[in-house]
Order: sequence, then structure tokens, then C-alpha cells
Amino acid sequence: MDNFWKRKFLLVSLISLSFLLFNCSASGALVVEKKPEISFITHSAIQIKSESANVTNGGGVINQIQSNIIMKLKDRVKAEIFTEDNPTNKKIKDFIKLNIKLTSFKDVTKADRLLIGAFAGRAMVTIEGELTDTKTKNTVSKFKVEEVSSGGTALAGTTDDVIEAASSRIVDFILENSK
Repeated sequence: MDNFWKRKFLLVSLISLSFLLFNCSASGALVVEKKPEISFITHSAIQIKSESANVTNGGGVINQIQSNIIMKLKDRVKAEIFTEDNPTNKKIKDFIKLNIKLTSFKDVTKADRLLIGAFAGRAMVTIEGELTDTKTKNTVSKFKVEEVSSGGTALAGTTDDVIEAASSRIVDFILENSK
């Protein structure tokens, strides 16, 4: 009888462990204040400017988001992609400017997730974005993105996961709304 309970305990432990290790993903939403209609035919470049709004340790997070957006855009559009501090922008007159601002985030590292699991909480990023047409000086679109991990697992649900999801959501939004 003693062996029966050991096997039951082991089975329940393995099921619980597999749930903790493999049951997590980020979920989020993009709220549009103004829907864009961007033409990459008339604009041969996209400038990305990023900032962190009074968020402790937000500089590294917003830089990672900016890098992800640049990488994803370069893979999917022919337009030149550059940052505000890049000297390329002095040569190009008309471009789309993407301003992104990190307004809040909760950091959950892989170490946090592995050591304390669900008790580490949920990783989260909130970003406000604005697309501007530098030719007309008009705001083309405004949006807000919030990504939150589902938490509760050892191998997923970290800040890196929500950064990746938020970056993808922003790039998809821009490309889905381009002419």
C-alpha cells in the first residue's frame, strides 16, 4: 500500500511540474486611437525614436523593444529603417516617424521564473506609440500596446517574452495598415 501512495504522489508531482514548465504565453492588446494609412511607396524610410517615461530601469527594456522592431521591419519591408540618432536621417527628407514610449513594465527574469515559478508574478509592458508623416507633419496614428505574460511557468512568461510579443504586435499593426 505504501508503494501505491508513492506512485500517486510521483504522478501528481510530474503532472504539476509539466504544467509549471510548459503552460505559459503572453497575451495582450493594441488599442488604436487613430487608424493609420501609411504608404511605403511614397515614404522610403521609417525612423524609430524610443523613450522611457519615468520607468525605473526602463532604458534597457525600451532599447530591446526598439531593436526588435527594427529587426522585424527590416525583414518585412524594403524601406530604410533608422533611429533618430543615426546620421542617415540627415539625408532623407520624407519618412514615417515611429515614436514609442515605455510607460510601464514589470520585470520577471528567467531566474525569477525558475526559482519561484508563479510567485514571480506576471511580466508586463505598456507602450504608447505614434506614427508621424514628416512630409505633412501630421500624426498618422496613435496606439497603445499592453502585453502581459500568463505567468505560472518556469520556462516562459518573462519580460523577454512580453517584449517580443509587444514588438511583433507593433510591427504587424504598422504593416497591416500600410497601403
